[in-house]
Amino acid sequence: MAMIHKAVGDPVESLTDETLLAVLILGLYERLKAKAVGSRLTLAHDAGAVALLKHRGKKLNTRSQAAITLTQAVHAQLVGHAFDTSTDSGEDLGDSLETLVDLPQNTSSRLTVISVHLVHLRRDADLILNGEASDTKIIELLNQATQLDQILTAWAISVPREWKFTATDNFELPKSVPRETFIYKDRVDVYEDLVVASIWNSYRVNRIRVLSIVCDCIDALPPLPTTLLKSRRELAYVTMQKLADDICASVPFFLGTKMCAGTDDKPSVEYPYTTSKPNKAHRRSAAGAGGYNLIEPFHEPLKSVLGISSLRAGQKEWILGQLARIGHLYSMEPSAISALSSA
Repeated sequence: MAMIHKAVGDPVESLTDETLLAVLILGLYERLKAKAVGSRLTLAHDAGAVALLKHRGKKLNTRSQAAITLTQAVHAQLVGHAFDTSTDSGEDLGDSLETLVDLPQNTSSRLTVISVHLVHLRRDADLILNGEASDTKIIELLNQATQLDQILTAWAISVPREWKFTATDNFELPKSVPRETFIYKDRVDVYEDLVVASIWNSYRVNRIRVLSIVCDCIDALPPLPTTLLKSRRELAYVTMQKLADDICASVPFFLGTKMCAGTDDKPSVEYPYTTSKPNKAHRRSAAGAGGYNLIEPFHEPLKSVLGISSLRAGQKEWILGQLARIGHLYSMEPSAISALSSA
């Protein structure tokens, strides 16, 4: 910590990728620790990463692929913070969108750019739907949400072939434990790696947020909406259920059959696979941080599913069971485990 603090204050070291990476890692640790003990997020190191980015300037932030990746990571955290605090982070988020658009885009960063627009949409929704807005304003918001959902759908269609997830039956379960302890509705999906799986879940959370706004807009319009609006609401409910099922189907990829607390890779723990069993890298990553990917403060895929009012009967209980399991696996404080499922 002392070395990082010294580097941040040094006119030369503060410009290096290593210093920015160190501050980003501290920000990740800060979020994970807050989640484990149920404390409030301070986000001091995330704010420090944004300050370093501004200090470095555009030239240093785009001088190499590594620098670009770090820059994209900082902006992704900034967008996540805006979701977590229900604010648009003011000038920082506006600068973030401008910077991200100027950078070379990859699949992940394109989703971050879309997420910036979602932050603004949610801010507008809070103002319009919680006030006395005219029907015209509500319909405008509905159209904006529908357009953003179409953009998210296009993102999912455009992902690289290796990013496609695959359903599998290759998942060896312990005979002494009920199957539903690990699997929801007999569906298990396998991904390229944990990072890709997490990005897919971020996409799903974003779509759930957008579709929730669509439903809220339709519900805010006068009674007996048109048949078209009723159909749009029903389609939104069906889509959110599918997204919820996709998130649930990703849980075995993150957690495997792990039941005992600890972050070490135990040989007895099995993970789903397609043609060959997962390699050591996946096992180590899943054992150490797989569960955290499902409760990460800025997206919280499992918790996001709990917010769907039209969820299939029994699914909420299964998700609550998985959240309790994650709390046990990472030896979280009781208050933190309770917070995992709080609305």
